[in-house]
Formats: sequence, structure tokens, C-alpha cells
Amino acid sequence: MATSATLIETLKNNLKARGITYKKLAIKWGLSEASVKRLMSDGDLSLSRIETACELMSISFSELIKLTPFEVEIVDQLLKPEHEEEFAQELRLYHFWTLLLEGQTVRQIEKKYVVSVNDVQKFLLQLDRMKLIELHPKNRVKILEQNRRLLRKDGPMGKVLLQQAKTSFLEHPFKNSLLEHLRFTMYKLSPQSAIRYKTKIDKMITEMKNESQIEAELPESIEFGLLAALRPWQSPLLEALPLKG
Repeated sequence: MATSATLIETLKNNLKARGITYKKLAIKWGLSEASVKRLMSDGDLSLSRIETACELMSISFSELIKLTPFEVEIVDQLLKPEHEEEFAQELRLYHFWTLLLEGQTVRQIEKKYVVSVNDVQKFLLQLDRMKLIELHPKNRVKILEQNRRLLRKDGPMGKVLLQQAKTSFLEHPFKNSLLEHLRFTMYKLSPQSAIRYKTKIDKMITEMKNESQIEAELPESIEFGLLAALRPWQSPLLEALPLKG
């Protein structure tokens, strides 16, 4: 479920997209503009106030809920900054940790991957020190931060992943029509429609995550990468003919 803070943030974005100022909202709520700013900042909104704000935007409360991203980048699912820093310094450590998260044992990792016994021990001790795992005798492992898997796009590991996306991921020819798909389009949209499509992207990613949790152990399952981006942008191709002054 989305938190109240996420719901109010969605409300703010939709008000702004529709050009509805806090002054107009203040009149609707029968408050001063300063009071509206304070309520919005504190996230202290009653259901009735949210509903009247929806009336002002000519949408229903249920439509606002649909626009609100659920279970996307929840704070307690993000990697801690200090962990990202360490992983960015040693990408093999990050890979080793993700294998443990997938449920593989240390013995299985040693058999399947090119990694020395010394490196395995070093990685285990480092993860234990980071409090991501609890290391027990005979290299038995208890995962302590199972949910912290998401990367901040502006964090050290997020930047590494983004750089890889710009190079090795997008440089691929995408010739397998069955399993690969690359589309790039440009359309003119209203800000509120752009917000709606952003929410759809988030929901699709959440659906993929949920299906992955079920299908990850299937023998035919393989890794897939999805890169989705949405932003105001005009291609240089459309600037070849400059506007007349």
C-alpha cells in the first residue's frame, strides 16, 4: 500500500500539472494560503480535504489512488548508502551478495563461479561486517537485509548500473524478436498524462518483480533487463529546421 506521504506527493504533482495553485486550493478548503502550504508540507491532510482537492482537479479519489505508485522504491527496500559505497568499490562482492539473496549456498557458488576460496572468505567476512548477513560456522549464512535490494539512481551502484545501461545494454543489436524488444517514441502529452504513464511504468516494474519472485527458481528462467525512461525532451533531429525569429 502506498504511504500517505506518497499519496500526498501524487496529489501535489497532479495539482501542479493542472495549474491549480495553493491559493485556489485555499479558497476551496476555506483556509489561508499559508495554512494550505503548511498542511501540504506536514502531510497532514484529512480524507475530506483530499477528496475536495480531487473535485477541484475534476478527478475522483479512486483515480488519484490509481495515479499513486504502489510499492515502488520504498525506503526500507533501498540499499543503504554506505553499503552502495562498498559494493561500488568491489562489484564482485555485490554479485556474490545477490547470489546469496537468490538462495544459493556458499558451496554452490564455489562450484558454479570462478572465485577463489580466499575471496569467498573475504566476501563473507565483509558482508558480515556490513551487517547484511550473519556468518555461522562452516560458512552457513543467515540473510539479515533480505528486502534491501533497490538501488538509488543517484547512488554509487545506481550510477554504475546506469553507465552499463548506456553502454553494453543499449549497444546490443536487439535481433531476437521473441525475447528482445527495443522501442523509442516521441509524442506530445499533457503533464497529467505524463504522470499517468509514469505510474503505469512503475506498476509494470512491480508486476515483473512479483512474477520474478515466483518464477526465479524455474529451470528455464533467465535474467532479463528492462530500461524505462520518461522525460520532457526534444530530439536534435527535430531541431534541424530552426524556428524563424
